[in-house]
Amino acid sequence: MKYWPAVVSATVALAVAIPVLHELVPNLRLFERAEASVDNDDAGGQVGTLDALAMVEIDRMFLGEGGTTAPAGAGRIAHLTVDPRLQKASESAMKSRRIPIGGAVVMELRTGAVLAYAAKRSGNAKEDPLTSTAPATDIFKVVTATALLNMTGARADTRVCHRDPGKALELDDLIEDGEQDIWCPPLGEALARNLDAPFARASYRKLSAKVLEQTAQAYGFGSPIPFDLEVEPSTVGIPDTEIGLVEASIGAGHASLTAIQGLVLASTIASKGVLVQPTLVRSIEEAGGKVVYRAPTGPRFLRRTIHPEAADELSKMMLDTTEIGDGFRAFHDDTGHPVLGEFKAAGKTGADRETKASSQTTWFIGFAPFAAPEVAIVTVVRNRRDASGNATVLAADVLRSYFEPRMKKSEEAKPDES
Repeated sequence: MKYWPAVVSATVALAVAIPVLHELVPNLRLFERAEASVDNDDAGGQVGTLDALAMVEIDRMFLGEGGTTAPAGAGRIAHLTVDPRLQKASESAMKSRRIPIGGAVVMELRTGAVLAYAAKRSGNAKEDPLTSTAPATDIFKVVTATALLNMTGARADTRVCHRDPGKALELDDLIEDGEQDIWCPPLGEALARNLDAPFARASYRKLSAKVLEQTAQAYGFGSPIPFDLEVEPSTVGIPDTEIGLVEASIGAGHASLTAIQGLVLASTIASKGVLVQPTLVRSIEEAGGKVVYRAPTGPRFLRRTIHPEAADELSKMMLDTTEIGDGFRAFHDDTGHPVLGEFKAAGKTGADRETKASSQTTWFIGFAPFAAPEVAIVTVVRNRRDASGNATVLAADVLRSYFEPRMKKSEEAKPDES
């Protein structure tokens, strides 16, 4: 595929930078091999060429009783990892929410298998909303939180003091003032509620543009993401200025995101800091049944990005998003009960900054269950501002569909109180 030469180039470039990154950003790991490895061919490892993947027509997938397939050109059939039940539920959720453009991707953390890949395009547009970039918005605060954990020893309960939260953020407000700095939310709450001021203050005091940008690069920003479909690389380029650092730290510019990059970000945190390559295509067969491509049977662990301790703190912060933060309403019903029951989700919301445009891009990245993560999820929606169909409610719908069979069993197992 066209992007694989770029993957090699990016790998070489980052490998050269590893000593510098380790000096500037302690506890970050770039391209450090995890304990597991890919099987060899004899044991069911990858066979065939990656070029076979270039012909897969993902928008023509067929959901059958025996699994999901898609045309792969010249009479070939691609067998996908997609679960038909969850795929149908994801597509139904987008339809019921009247989402015009967007989609959802769900990945099994244990194997890297993509269980749902539901995309809604605009009319006859060829651009896939799941593989094309959009502003990273508040999702980038996860990168900022990671840098603060590594550089300052901060934790989810570390308090960052600032001025009146209702005041518009200005550079003068970033200077410490013992008399006026009376608002001190924990860093986890700041992430959960998308509070700009604490992140701006902490970044202004403790970080540099170089460290923040290199933290993003450790998660894969700026490099092609290895995936079975061609993905536009997410971008990051933070100016070496005070305003550039502050803007980037709160997600107000200088970075773009794809859904696949968002999936990698969420799954890395859920997997205790290990980056797992997503897999969408199991195999590709010719008309006669000959296998021309087969993915490795085991998970593909690419590298450790952050230490498990840092991943745990980030997980706590992301749980706050659905428990007390911007994701509360989507993940709880009108009575305050969690819509996923015992299967709590952790996540991060994001949305375009206020502009004159009538439409808005919203994001959600996360994983569930919080206590023992099984799946990572990313949703992205382009819709009218303030529309009920946004990325967070879509994520809640899709995760509810995933856990629904077990939620029903749990309800049926409860004793009859009547």
